Amino acid sequence: AAIPVSALMGIAGPAIRGIMTRHTPPTEQGELSGALGMLMSLTFIITPVLYTQVFSLFTTDPRLPHFPGAPFIIACLALVVALMVARIALNQPDAKAPPPAH
Repeated sequence: AAIPVSALMGIAGPAIRGIMTRHTPPTEQGELSGALGMLMSLTFIITPVLYTQVFSLFTTDPRLPHFPGAPFIIACLALVVALMVARIALNQPDAKAPPPAH
């Protein structure tokens, strides 16, 4: 089930980067690229540790319900938050876009 989602993210990644670069002035393209690289690196470090700890907690702690799908719920919530942030950011007026012609 993860392979089709991963394949779609491989297609969506360049498209998302293209949208971000269109909303970034040419003098700040390097900063954007560096920030995106840093965020990707941090997620590759943090998420495996986070999700394995959550999985362990929800499968071994007798005080919590046995729910091995908890990491997927956390990932879904993170995606929803990211989509809300993206929607807010994309609805902001573009500083470099010309004003609409009347």
